Amino acid sequence: MHDQVTDTVTEKPEEQEPIKTRRGRPRKTVDLEAVYRMASVGCTMREISFILDLHEDTIKRREDCREAYDRGQENSKVRLRKAMFSNAIDKMVPSVQIFLSKNILGMSDQGTHDPQGDNVLPWQD
Repeated sequence: MHDQVTDTVTEKPEEQEPIKTRRGRPRKTVDLEAVYRMASVGCTMREISFILDLHEDTIKRREDCREAYDRGQENSKVRLRKAMFSNAIDKMVPSVQIFLSKNILGMSDQGTHDPQGDNVLPWQD
């Protein structure tokens, strides 16, 4: 095989290194910190992709983007839960206390029905 650069002939083609070229569009640079921050405040993938001028599939398919998005979403949930507990316990907000009691403790504002009417409360003696 003829080598144009050095003008020499190579005996075996397998001795030459293959030329590695990427095909398609160049890979876009993504600000992962921006993806994380926007996901932390509840932005959807569609909103983030619009703001960062990306395709939504870029965030879904690229592992680093998806990880930043998922970490931001989880951070948002933790911050919200922390704020709810603070409102319920520290600030004594009744509506938040009721919400958390129903959703975490499984309490209900629906009493049990006693067909005989003997028990005022559902407790047994």
